[in-house]
Amino acid sequence: MPRIKHLKDRQFYHFINNKYGVSGYYPWETIPSMDLFLIADAGLVMNGTSVSRWNNMARFPKTVSYANQTTPEYQPLLVANQINGHNILRFTSASATRMSMDGTIICTTSECYFGVIKRTGSYAIAFGNTSSAPADFAMMLAYRAVASGSLNLWSAGGAVGNSTWTNSNGWTRYQVIFLTCTALNTYTLTEDTTVLSPTTTVNGALTAKINMIGGFAATSWLSDMDVACLGHMTTVPTTGEKETITNYLKTYYNL
Repeated sequence: MPRIKHLKDRQFYHFINNKYGVSGYYPWETIPSMDLFLIADAGLVMNGTSVSRWNNMARFPKTVSYANQTTPEYQPLLVANQINGHNILRFTSASATRMSMDGTIICTTSECYFGVIKRTGSYAIAFGNTSSAPADFAMMLAYRAVASGSLNLWSAGGAVGNSTWTNSNGWTRYQVIFLTCTALNTYTLTEDTTVLSPTTTVNGALTAKINMIGGFAATSWLSDMDVACLGHMTTVPTTGEKETITNYLKTYYNL
């Protein structure tokens, strides 16, 4: 697939549909609550083989227009044709790669984070916060390897807490992953089409904020992961919306 940098909105998605035979409406154009959609096939500002800016392709953006990294040595690497002909952004803890958003997503009791991610090390932190202040503490759609290889998600505001999924598949392959918050301290994780319930719940008031990709607390925790796309919704997706997004991404990436 050719590297696409600047195709936007319908032009980009019509190109994709024609080339890869994906049919139907584009979820990021038709779901108003989808305020963030980042995809490694489009919206990139390049610095050689690295990415300095990742533009939000959602049709209904609210607080975030892009994620960026102005320091060249900390910029994620663009790897072409990595997932069934599609590009990924590679984040590595050894290089301290991470990106900051130009705005902030305020965590709520009704929201959803999703993406197509593969973990390549101990941590895969899709969404985090540049601050280590307790009131801001948050990691969403984050894999932190713990005992028995289970998933440990830290996500709280005002107090440190975590949710642990002992039956996680480990995120060692590309798949569609959803993390949905349906009430205070109540999270549902979906790996591919498998819905997991946490063995423990998050502990703390929900005052957290998201403004970083690839880590938490600046350089305290960093990621080893390959990311094909990331998204956020300001509401809990309906069953139909979730199926639409999942089916589209599985078709697009041939998962």
